[in-house]
Amino acid sequence: MSFGLNRNGFKRKRYADVFNESERRAKEMFGEDINTAAWTPVGIILRIHSFTVAQLWQETENSYNSGFVHKSEGKTLSGVAMNQLVRRRPAEFASGVLLFTGDEGTEIPEGSLFSNDDGVTYRLAERVVISDDTTHGTVVALEAGALSNSPANTVTEIDTPVAGLDEVTNPRAIAGGRDEETDGELRNRYDRSLTSGGSPTTNGIRAAVISVEGVRTATVIDNTTDELVNGRPPKSFETYVLGGESEDVAREIFRRRAAGIEAHGDELVEIEDDSGNIVPIKFSRAEEVQLDIEVDITVNNEYPSNGHELVRSAIIEYIGGTDEDGNIYTGLQTGQNVVYSRLISIVHRVPGVASVDSLTLNGESGNISIDAIQVAQTNYERVVVS
Repeated sequence: MSFGLNRNGFKRKRYADVFNESERRAKEMFGEDINTAAWTPVGIILRIHSFTVAQLWQETENSYNSGFVHKSEGKTLSGVAMNQLVRRRPAEFASGVLLFTGDEGTEIPEGSLFSNDDGVTYRLAERVVISDDTTHGTVVALEAGALSNSPANTVTEIDTPVAGLDEVTNPRAIAGGRDEETDGELRNRYDRSLTSGGSPTTNGIRAAVISVEGVRTATVIDNTTDELVNGRPPKSFETYVLGGESEDVAREIFRRRAAGIEAHGDELVEIEDDSGNIVPIKFSRAEEVQLDIEVDITVNNEYPSNGHELVRSAIIEYIGGTDEDGNIYTGLQTGQNVVYSRLISIVHRVPGVASVDSLTLNGESGNISIDAIQVAQTNYERVVVS
């Protein structure tokens, strides 16, 4: 058997391979009757040597695999992905709005701290002054990650005392916090980016836009004719995007578009090119189709105490949206229909669900058709489990 690097890739020697080869050579040198049992001095030396050499083969194989996206991991994977200009998305900070109650005219300084019962702390982004006994202010979590999300009405602790401030709460969930992109998520996004490669095609532009931080889905529709088609000028394209900062999206479209081809859409961002010229880049936001979902289930004794929450989260993870803890799921892409039978199957995966007695999407029992420029979305307030 051929070991090492060959036209079929890399084949490493395992411990058994190394030991068998070492034992064969020992018998060639010392005779066939040499005792290589595990308790003999020769046997002990051969096994120690074989273990060490097998580890070296393992490390050599790891080094070989580090050059491949689907075999490398961690920082090595991040480096390989960057060869395609796909950067691992870092952990993101949750943000939201707090409602302050207190004496009118009370000033709450920028940087004031507030927290929930779990010790997750938020910083006030800018100074606010209470008027008519209440006021609102934007806060950002001190630490990034999914744990920085908080359900509604849970941020009630005043960590920075302010005279005249009586109460604080978050009327809606503080959301947007997410952990650093996992290896699996990075590999999936890398695969989607392979169609870009500097290409100005619709697939290439879409893949580039999807790589923008915060973008959850995108689609590109072009008009290659010399006529106005569905509001799109001749020789133009329109990119529909869910999520992401407008300037970041526009800059990626600018990098990938073909020279002289108009980027059409509802949002306008002006980008300066290398020559100092201002180039108008347009794109549109994908139309969100909000779904109200009601599911009635029968459960058995394996159903956990938080089963309803698990069912809601599973549905939201499939469709896309924000769960009760503020976690944001990508879910379905633009133009992807909501498949009724798939939802039934997803609910059945929750432990203890014996049967799904009824399930409706916007009052109907069946698939939901989504147009090319639309994307299905829902959230925990729209998913009712009973």
